[in-house]
Amino acid sequence: MSSLKELFELGKELGFEGQFLAEFVKDEHERDRQVRQEEREIRKAEHDREVLRIQLRKEEQEREIEKLRLHSQLQAGQEAVDTPVMKVRGPSLPYFDESTVLAVCIERPICDVIVGNLEGATQLQNPEETVNAVMTRSAAKLSTRLQKMLKIPTLPSGVELMNVHNMKEAQQQDSSLARWMTYAKEELSDNQKHEVREILEKYGDILSDVPGKTDLVQHKINLVQE
Repeated sequence: MSSLKELFELGKELGFEGQFLAEFVKDEHERDRQVRQEEREIRKAEHDREVLRIQLRKEEQEREIEKLRLHSQLQAGQEAVDTPVMKVRGPSLPYFDESTVLAVCIERPICDVIVGNLEGATQLQNPEETVNAVMTRSAAKLSTRLQKMLKIPTLPSGVELMNVHNMKEAQQQDSSLARWMTYAKEELSDNQKHEVREILEKYGDILSDVPGKTDLVQHKINLVQE
C-alpha cells in the first residue's frame, strides 16, 4: 500500500505534472484500494472454507459415532446399549487431527485406544504409489462412499482383567521367573552397588524412587552408604 505522498513523488519521478500528475495519483490510489479489497475477499473466502471444513468434519464425526453405537448394539445381540461418549484430546498420530474429538467408550476394549477409518491413512508397507495434484471425478466419487465398519474385538466376559494383585500372583507362580526371584532377594555386592549409583547419578532426571500414578508394581532399591 502506497501513501498519497509516495504516489506524488513517484509521479514526479515519472515526469507527470499538473492534471496528469493528479490523475496518475488518483488511478494508482484506486488500484491500491482494489488490490486491498481483493485481498480481504480472498482471506474471507479462505476463512469461510475453513469454517465449512470444520463443520463438515464435525458432522462426519457425529455420523461415525452413530455408526459405532449401532455397531455396538449389533454386537450385543440387537439389545439397546448405552455407550458413553466423552471429549478427548486426540493422540499424536499420523493422519490424525490432534484437536478435541468425540470418542466412544467401549466396555472392555482389547486396546487402550482404537483408531480407524482415517481418511488418507495407509499401511507403512503399502503406501500410495501415485499422488495426483488434482482429484479426478472417479477419485472424488470413491471418497464419498461409506467405509466399512471396523471389526473391533472385545475381551470375553469370562476373562479376568489383569491388575496389580493378579500380576503379583502370576509372577510368583511362574516357574520361569523362579531364578530371577532368587536373584532379587540376594544382597548386592559392592561393585553392583557402585554400578547402580552411577546409573542413578547419570539418569537421575528420568529415574525416581517415587513414580507417578501407575498400575505397575513399584520396585525399590535400597542403597547403603559406605
